[in-house]
Amino acid sequence: MKPLLEISGLTIAFPTPAGRFTAVDEASLRIERGRTFGLIGHSGSGKSMLALAVTGLLPPLRGLSATGSIRLDGQELMGLDEPGWRKLRGPRIGVVFQDAAGALNPFLRIGAQIGEGLATRGLAGAARREAALGLLAEMEFDDPARIAHAYPHELSGGQRQRALLATALAGDPDLLIADEPTTALDVAVQAEVLDLLRRLRRERAMAMLFISHDLPVIRAIADDVAVLQGGRIVEAGPAARVLDDPGHPYVRRLVDAGRDAPMRPPPLRIGAPAAIRCEGLGVAYPGRRGSAAVRALEEISFSAEPGEALAVVGESGSGKSTLALAVLGLIAPGKGRIEVHGAAPPGVGDPDRRRFTRECQLVAQDPSAALNPRLRIAQSLQEPFLIHGRAASQARLVSLLEEVGLEAAHLGRYPHELSGGQRQRVCIARALALEPRLLVCDEPVASLDFEIRGQILDLLSRIGRDRSLTLLFISHDLAAVRQIADRVIVLHKGRLVEDRATADLFATPRDAYTRALLRATPGSPAMAASRDPALAAPVAAVAP
Repeated sequence: MKPLLEISGLTIAFPTPAGRFTAVDEASLRIERGRTFGLIGHSGSGKSMLALAVTGLLPPLRGLSATGSIRLDGQELMGLDEPGWRKLRGPRIGVVFQDAAGALNPFLRIGAQIGEGLATRGLAGAARREAALGLLAEMEFDDPARIAHAYPHELSGGQRQRALLATALAGDPDLLIADEPTTALDVAVQAEVLDLLRRLRRERAMAMLFISHDLPVIRAIADDVAVLQGGRIVEAGPAARVLDDPGHPYVRRLVDAGRDAPMRPPPLRIGAPAAIRCEGLGVAYPGRRGSAAVRALEEISFSAEPGEALAVVGESGSGKSTLALAVLGLIAPGKGRIEVHGAAPPGVGDPDRRRFTRECQLVAQDPSAALNPRLRIAQSLQEPFLIHGRAASQARLVSLLEEVGLEAAHLGRYPHELSGGQRQRVCIARALALEPRLLVCDEPVASLDFEIRGQILDLLSRIGRDRSLTLLFISHDLAAVRQIADRVIVLHKGRLVEDRATADLFATPRDAYTRALLRATPGSPAMAASRDPALAAPVAAVAP
């Protein structure tokens, strides 16, 4: 069968201070109409560079070279000039990026952004507006007119991702490239987006190149896969064969890393007062333009014991981050009370704030944003000590790095010279610098591939045991929660609906919302059983 997209011997290389770097090395693949091709690999393996080559968006690096062949429906794309690419982007090739908030123009309403793609089809005026509303309805929005009038910041993460998908489909493309489109979404919204993509592929008979490091997501959506390591495709074929019976050692490691890890054993209780105690906690945010206040948390009561790993799960908007801010003393409760180690968390400007920050530290989701790009790693690690009035010795900084699995040589590097996993290890080392008793981890592995994610989870679990640290682990990744948490609390629309030991919650969830979360987890037996076979089945090829 004639492929819609055929890549042959694609090689992308550019110079670096250490010598010429080959980002993609002799890559070849074929994607047929109506099928989804999954591209897998760890960070830096060349996935996104390959996608950028297919869209003519390779970065303008001096000395960059791209050789080989990329053919779309028989048309050679290599060597195409920018006017030629503009005729393809939108009408023939649509792209959905990972960060919808960054990809959407914050100054334009959603309807106007969709309209830009519709203009490539010659639509204008009332016809363009009607087509934009039709696309939003196709994206399963209940109120397309309201969404069309909204700005990106007025939408939730899942809504922004669906709006971005509408802009990508506005030109009615033959090929849709989805680059990590569900990474930052909670499992419920992730499942909705995957179902939507499957339906759109079937109804529009598109080909889809789906790039991800999340193997359960690839299992849920891809017909065929290719695995990249160091820029080379080391294994390719039908998704079921590659992911169930991999032949290459690297692919076997990825698959093994993606399997359910054993649950963390319960910690030893030491009889100390609770590390965190909430009683009837309520937090509300002022409404916009005189509207009613938004209740983010309502009547939340729970406790976390010293040395315990407590996970907080729930969909976007459930109150997870608000709870973390309250624990960190960065937001004051409107009612009820919260105590950390027996006292209310002091707010910003409180004289006790400096003492509190020694005992309670944060590991954020995005290590790239958490580290100052202008500071070397040694300077970033030194910052907490200097803020508290003393400088650390070189030996102390090396010891912190070694505790998180890095070497002394990393002290002289800048953040951009480290991988995503290494940057997160540096963030963990910095959080540990002042010997805290509580570590708040806000989605610390959300942007990491499976192999690195497993390493970071093992690291956090080991540090928690070795230091008798209490971990407050906030995540929408239920597989990560199962691996690291002793206990789980589930938030839904600002209310606590379940508070159970991890093993009990996964075995016999009591609340209907918890059962829905578990069903929505990609790769779970419950999700596989509930999927619509018509959406999951490969689509018959449609002749061009």
